[in-house]
Amino acid sequence: MIRHIAACALAGITLAAASSAAAVEWNSSQIGYTQNVAFGGFTGAGQLNGLSSNVSYTLQSVTGNSWTFGYSVTNTSASPVDAARVSGFGFDVDPNVTSASSTGAFGVTGSGNAPMLGKFELCFLASGGGQCAGGGGAGVDLGENGTGSFTLNFASAISNVDLTNLFVRYQSIDAPTAGVVGGSGVGQAVSVGSAVPEPASWALMIIGFSTAGALLRRERRLQVGAGRAA
Repeated sequence: MIRHIAACALAGITLAAASSAAAVEWNSSQIGYTQNVAFGGFTGAGQLNGLSSNVSYTLQSVTGNSWTFGYSVTNTSASPVDAARVSGFGFDVDPNVTSASSTGAFGVTGSGNAPMLGKFELCFLASGGGQCAGGGGAGVDLGENGTGSFTLNFASAISNVDLTNLFVRYQSIDAPTAGVVGGSGVGQAVSVGSAVPEPASWALMIIGFSTAGALLRRERRLQVGAGRAA
C-alpha cells in the first residue's frame, strides 16, 4: 500500500512531452499545469527569420463540460524584424467544442480562415470581427506580453482534450532589410515544452512525497523491530 502511494506521487509529476510540435495534449487531472509553445513566422514572401512568439497555456479548471485555460502571449520577434504585432492565436480542438469564450488581451472569440493556413475551429483575437484573419489594430508588440483566459465547452464531460494545428497571427510587420514593410503573416508551432506544474502544485506534491517517505520509514522500522523480536 505504501509503495503504491509513492508510485502514484511519482506518476503525478511524470508527464509525456506533446506528441508533435503542432499539438498540446491534456487530461482533466492536470489542473495548474502549463505548456509552452514557440512559434516561428512567415509572410506571403516566405519564412521571415526573427518573426517569432510564444504562447503558454495553463489548465485552470475543469467543471462539468467546461475546460478553462489561462493564456500568456509573448512577442519574441527580433532582428531583422523592427516591428510586429501578435494580433491573435488559435487552434483546432479534439473533441470538437460546442462553444467557446475568452477574456483579457485576446478577448474576441472567432473561427474561420487564417491566411496561408486554411480554416480553424477557434481563434482568439485582440480586436476585430471574430475572423481568424483579423485582429484589427490591437495586439502584443515586440517584447510585450498579453494574458487572459479562454473557456471551451463540450457536449458532455470528457477526460482528455487536444489542441492541434496551433497558430498565431502577425500584423504590422516591418523588416526593411528583409523587404517587408507593413506586412502581415502567420506562425505555426515549432516546439512544444513538456507540461510542468505551477509552484502551488509542486508544494502539494512535495507534501505528498514527504508523507509517503515518512510512511515508508515507519514501515521499515516496524519490520526491523519485528525481526529483532523474533
